[in-house]
Amino acid sequence: MFRNALSQVARPALLRAPATRAFTSTGARALAPSAAFEKAQKDVTTLPEKPGNDVMLQLYALFKQASEGKNTKPQPSRFNFVDRAKWDAWAKLDSLSQADAEKQYIELVTKLLKAAGKA
Repeated sequence: MFRNALSQVARPALLRAPATRAFTSTGARALAPSAAFEKAQKDVTTLPEKPGNDVMLQLYALFKQASEGKNTKPQPSRFNFVDRAKWDAWAKLDSLSQADAEKQYIELVTKLLKAAGKA
């Protein structure tokens, strides 16, 4: 009951995120994804074959950099190979802006689609 009462309270306008922005998991504000970026996210799932591990890591890192920005998550154990590889790939892109990461993600998906004969 108490929780429902709190959810009914309107938040002041200063606490609400602008409509053109979204919050990342780190609490930082990120630019809303472009329509081309959202389309690339859907298009990559239509590839007839799964790309190799290196390409998958590159897609993951570019997606995370574009959607969340700099990697601020704690580094996983080196015995957790998959999570560590993902973390390392994302951490390498720290100097890349979110807009540039989004652009590179779109370009990579377009390249993959062309190679598969879908673009």
